[in-house]
Amino acid sequence: MGGGLGVGLGGYLAETLGWRTVFFIYGAVGLLLVPLLLSIPEARRDPSDENRPEPPGRVIRELLSDRRLLSLWVAGCIMIGAGFGYGAWVPSFLVRTRGFEVAVAGYLFGVAALTGGVAGSLLGGVLADRFRRRRLAGELDLSAVAALLAMPLVALVLASTSLPLLVVGGVLGPVAIYAFFPPLQTVLTEIVPQRRLGMAYAINILFMAGIGQALGPFVVGRVSDATGSLVTGLAITVVAMGVASALALATGHVVRRETPRRSARERLE
Repeated sequence: MGGGLGVGLGGYLAETLGWRTVFFIYGAVGLLLVPLLLSIPEARRDPSDENRPEPPGRVIRELLSDRRLLSLWVAGCIMIGAGFGYGAWVPSFLVRTRGFEVAVAGYLFGVAALTGGVAGSLLGGVLADRFRRRRLAGELDLSAVAALLAMPLVALVLASTSLPLLVVGGVLGPVAIYAFFPPLQTVLTEIVPQRRLGMAYAINILFMAGIGQALGPFVVGRVSDATGSLVTGLAITVVAMGVASALALATGHVVRRETPRRSARERLE
């Protein structure tokens, strides 16, 4: 919801107030959340030996050496890089290549991102539960299918000169992209002990937001500058989605092969 509203409102604000002002407005809104976060009480910790904190360095090393987690994070990093690379540059594509006004491009993509964010996340979660019942990490099959479906939908936006087809691809593409991610979070909780979930999620965010979200728009822009074509830069995201699809499928095999059978059965129950 935030991504869709941010882009949609951002296009209007850029037209009326200037694009630089948008950054200051959004930054100031972020500061308003600080008192809210500080008001949330810390949860009480279970004092049992099983939940006592472990040395952070050791936990990080062991998590990063787990091939199941590393494969999961790399797949998510590539997919979110592709998604954010596409999302960051498609409004510019609509303006430069399709002749849209900035406000209109922001509005159209904002609606598409809002729809995709809500529908894709919820649909991905519901379907992931069904895939999960079949086998351990079965929900990653859904991630693979979602990334595969996103490829032609994004390509449709880049190639089509028909407004109706562009809208169809623009709305359904984010649905498929967002549906990729809920299964990754559930698999993470299935294979990581509860006492290490905080650190595991921190590393998860590092791969997703710190690396994937940062590199995606950069790579698209870099390729666009090198080739002189924004379409070519955006086409890289389609290829990356295909790679993410294959990695999600492979990650499911790795998780099933390297997770103890008893632990897997208990978690599925």
